[in-house]
Amino acid sequence: MTPGIASSLAAVDQRAGQQAGFADNVLSARVELYACLQLLADRARFITGARWAAIALHEDNDFVYCAAAGNSAPVIGSTLDVKILRSEQALAADGKSLLVTVIRESKTAGFFQLVSTSAEFSDHDLQSIIRL
Repeated sequence: MTPGIASSLAAVDQRAGQQAGFADNVLSARVELYACLQLLADRARFITGARWAAIALHEDNDFVYCAAAGNSAPVIGSTLDVKILRSEQALAADGKSLLVTVIRESKTAGFFQLVSTSAEFSDHDLQSIIRL
């Protein structure tokens, strides 16, 4: 093998290794993000006394549940049908459900969704979720 071909192959191997390393870093970052979201869902459920809490993030053209805590919570990976939501629900406590939008760069990036079967959510609960 000529020295030129050997150095070209070495460069290709190095780029492939860098791309694999980049993919590993992206995967690791996604796992860490989902772990943080799970902690937030657990915390939201705890501080509000909700039966369940879930977080959905905008992915492609859907809102996909990425974290959930509690009984009867949505399945992680399922989608949130935002077409059934009224615009005034974007930030509201309407009795036994609470929906709080997550805004990033002036766009809706996701939702906190909480449901209670025993008590109604208060404005204090809403403010607590906003602070999360």
